[in-house]
Amino acid sequence: MPFKPLVLSLVVAVASPTAMAGDVVKVRPGLWESTITMESSIIPGMPPQTTRECIRESTYDIRKLMDGQGDCTITGTSSEGSTLRWQLACDLDGQSMTGQGQMTSHGDRIEGYMSMKMSFQGQSMDMKTSWTGKRLGDC
Repeated sequence: MPFKPLVLSLVVAVASPTAMAGDVVKVRPGLWESTITMESSIIPGMPPQTTRECIRESTYDIRKLMDGQGDCTITGTSSEGSTLRWQLACDLDGQSMTGQGQMTSHGDRIEGYMSMKMSFQGQSMDMKTSWTGKRLGDC
């Protein structure tokens, strides 16, 4: 699986929480807008991407977010107050990728980041993805 779609799908899947508990992210259903910014050691100048998504579920299990994401596994999670942290490891066609992320809820808005390190064809690539999101209203 290409690296960029994996990062985007992880971010979109978790970019609308209003509270966290353990591995579960509680969300307030509705229309959410998320802006994602990526910085890479190999691919410079990626423009921010803004998406809108109607969130209908009231919770996401952080481990289930990896379903269908190739050979990626959430290797650890922790939460404190309204902040959720996680670590992940992936094997993408024999190439390894590790990362960590954090997301904090502020009611109807969120902010977070995910840092990834990938070894690909003898090169190392670091990527940091940050995002903000806000609930716009009902779907």
